[in-house]
Amino acid sequence: MTDNSISVNRRKKDSRKVKTTLNSFEDFSPESLEFLNCYKRNRARSLSGKKQPLPNPEAFMLTEKKRLKYDYPGNDNYLKVPNTPMKRYQSDEERTQQERYNAEIADRFTSKISLTETKNSTIFRVTDDKNQTCALKELNPLLLSKKKILQKSTILEYSHAKSLQGHPNILRYDSFIQFGPYISFLMEYLPGGTLEMYLRNNRLFPDPLSGVENEILWYFFVDLLNGLCYMHYINMVHLDIKPSNILLAPRQGKDIPTLKIGDFGLSRIIGNDSKEENINIKKGDGKYLAPELLQPSALITPYADIFSLGICIYEMATHVEPSNILWQNIISNSPGLFDSLSSDLRPLLIRMLSIDPHLRISARDCLETNERLHSLFHTLHYTLPNQLLPPSPTSPIESSIPERSSDLHVGEKSSLMGVRKKLF
Repeated sequence: MTDNSISVNRRKKDSRKVKTTLNSFEDFSPESLEFLNCYKRNRARSLSGKKQPLPNPEAFMLTEKKRLKYDYPGNDNYLKVPNTPMKRYQSDEERTQQERYNAEIADRFTSKISLTETKNSTIFRVTDDKNQTCALKELNPLLLSKKKILQKSTILEYSHAKSLQGHPNILRYDSFIQFGPYISFLMEYLPGGTLEMYLRNNRLFPDPLSGVENEILWYFFVDLLNGLCYMHYINMVHLDIKPSNILLAPRQGKDIPTLKIGDFGLSRIIGNDSKEENINIKKGDGKYLAPELLQPSALITPYADIFSLGICIYEMATHVEPSNILWQNIISNSPGLFDSLSSDLRPLLIRMLSIDPHLRISARDCLETNERLHSLFHTLHYTLPNQLLPPSPTSPIESSIPERSSDLHVGEKSSLMGVRKKLF
């Protein structure tokens, strides 16, 4: 058998395989079907030995993130077709709402420049008719149109943010625009970006002589504690404290930026009179998540934010990027985890990262008991709320969480890790 006949037989085999594969998919968009039909015609021509160029498959999109990938025959996986749902079309009502929203945006702002984009929202820098620069957070209308309850949660996010206005360490929300699933928030514009970007470009090395952490870290620590202290004072928890949700603003008389807490999409009010406490918990970033929130009967307390803040400070002090491995080491109380920290910071972080929320220290106690934080707090002319943070309420999981992570049995530790892997 000649090489040419072997090649022709291989093409025939590949053609049968492709035909079977293509007929098994029924949910393609018209653009995808056009590519596949073109592919069939070219495959039929190639059996005669004539090689015909295929159209660029990157031009035909099945979803926003998955595209057709083509490799030439000889590779068993030369055609990869994801089983995607059919394209969703707008209703007349949604089309009208989109037109009204676009008209409102065009009428209020003279310029609109995209800054960052995630699957949930897009941040723009906009300029109004008074030549003032603001930030516009547009939520993903596809997600909001699929689940109507998400539209109510966005309104709740805005009401939470407005109740915190005027605090120096809380991001300011100015207004709210909604036309059906087309929702956006107008916020203050902070050109410094996020803390995540800052830490990516700046290393907060400790003092080479004393070994004490960088001065910038202590300024950031006070800013975040001050913001959380006020949130917890009005019985609000954030539940998604992480560097990407913390923004940098200029500080008067100092080159060190001021930190402001933003993104209140998962925040909620807790307490005896709250109607939000029984809502299903939406999990934040798993690398910063407090372990008690993985329990089915978890009661939300302000100390979940303290755990997340502790991981943020640990990241700044050690330059160790948070990960599932770091989270597991903290939960299992791995030896040597805090050895590189100074005597000023080590006992504080050990209490903040306790597996038992009732053993964690509150934001107010951090500012009042640590001499370094207390002195810097008054230097910055910050003020604490008048009333003390109430003691943590009795939790149904209190009896199930030991005082130290070392008291956990191996089976209990692995069970907690298993719940975490299942959820994230």
